[in-house]
Order: sequence, then C-alpha cells, then structure tokens
Amino acid sequence: MDTKSLLAFTLIACSLPTSPSSVAQTLRSRLEITPFVAPLSYSWKEFDDNGMEAIHESGLVVSGGASARYRFTEERRWYGSISGEYYNGTVDYNGFVFDQQGNRTPYSTKTGYSGFELTATTGYEVAFADGFSFAPSAGFGLEKWKRSLDNGGPSGYDELYTVPLAQIAFGASYRIEQRIEIFSNLSLKIPLLITESVDLSRTGAGPSNLKFTPGSNPRYFVSAGTWIYGASAEFFYDSWTLSKSPEDRGFLQPQSSRTHLGVRLGYTFAVL
Repeated sequence: MDTKSLLAFTLIACSLPTSPSSVAQTLRSRLEITPFVAPLSYSWKEFDDNGMEAIHESGLVVSGGASARYRFTEERRWYGSISGEYYNGTVDYNGFVFDQQGNRTPYSTKTGYSGFELTATTGYEVAFADGFSFAPSAGFGLEKWKRSLDNGGPSGYDELYTVPLAQIAFGASYRIEQRIEIFSNLSLKIPLLITESVDLSRTGAGPSNLKFTPGSNPRYFVSAGTWIYGASAEFFYDSWTLSKSPEDRGFLQPQSSRTHLGVRLGYTFAVL
C-alpha cells in the first residue's frame, strides 16, 4: 500500500498449480482419485511506479489436496475432473517502513499465507502410435487466500483475495511400459476478476474496508514428471503478474508478481 506511516506491505496468492497432469494416468479406470502433497518455493514481489522492486517475500509453502477424474465414454477418452487443495506457510518479508516525512527504512519480518483453490475441467485424450498421447482440456476454478502481513504482529494487517478463473491446458505423455509414463503439462489460467479486501484499522493507518481490483493477467503453469505404478512426481513452475489497481481513498495495490517452483507428489487409486 503506497501511503505514509504504513508498512510497505502488499498482496498475493496462489493457485498453486493445477492438479496432477491431465494425461499422467495409465490405469484408465472409470473413476480415479489422486491425493497429493506439494512443497514449493514461494516468491512474491511488488514494484514502485518506476518499476523498481520495493518488496520481496520468499520462503517455503506447503499445499495438499486431492483430484478426482471420471471417464464418461466406453472408450474412456472424454473425462471430467475436479481438484481441490489447501496451502499454508510463513515466508520472509523484506521491504520498507515509511515515517511521517515519507522517508523509508529497510524492514524485515514474516508474512503468513493460507488459502485454497478449486478447479473443475473437462477434456479429451487423443492416443497416437508408439505410446504417445495428447489431452487438451478447459474449465473454471476459484482461488481464495489470506495474506497476513507481519504474520499477525502489531505492525501488520490482513489482505483477503478472491479470484474466479477460466483455464485451458494441454498435456502430453509417453508410455514407456504399461504402468510407467513420463508427462508434461502447459496450463493458462485467466482471472475473470480479482477482488481484494484490506482492513487497516488495527494499525491506525487507514480504514477497515478498503477494496482493490488489481489488473488481471494470465497465470502460466508448466510441469514435467513421471508416473510409475500409480505413484507420481511432478516438477512445476507457476508464474503470475498482477497490474497496479485503481486507488481507493488514497491507497492502492502496486504491480506485483508471484512465482512458485516445487514438486507435487501423489498416488492414484482406481476406484471404478
């Protein structure tokens, strides 16, 4: 938030990446369920009007959840899937505080993150000769999270975000053996709207009901991994930039960027 006598904290979130790759499934059962856990390196940056980095947060965040896939047709090419995950962690904050004259002093503390993401998609798997397959998919999702500046301390405050999303994805896999595959995935998540609520009342630096709408930019997700006898390991990179928001009573959300780099570990159970 760009204002005097206030920690120069600001926002983020995560969608943490998508659920395990859309084509990394060889059981080909009617219904498959995959629980997973994903430790990831989390980075959040904010920039001033000159494009200079003003805030940098980084650290370990852990997510966990599950996905389910149902194949509709007898050939089991058309499918629908849902996934949900919860994430939580505390990262290092490196930024500034401002005095009443507008002078800034370097400041370090902690920022807490917690939130969830839900996604529903449908897709079609196209099989080629020699074990190759390709699967485009599309759907919608919802991400909600809380960013706790100063991790609940006296100098901080909370930011709450809600982001409905549209998603398109393209997956590819190569079957080495009947139950062994390598796979990759490229996803594009498009925010339909970003809403942010901020309460500055406990800091004494502003009102309790600030509302921001940061600019929407696509979120990019790429991954590659392996699936062996039901167990999967998927390495992923997730990148997102939020443009500066309009002002609300002299406050705003500056341009921000978020990156995730991690690995998702899961196991697929054939239910039907």
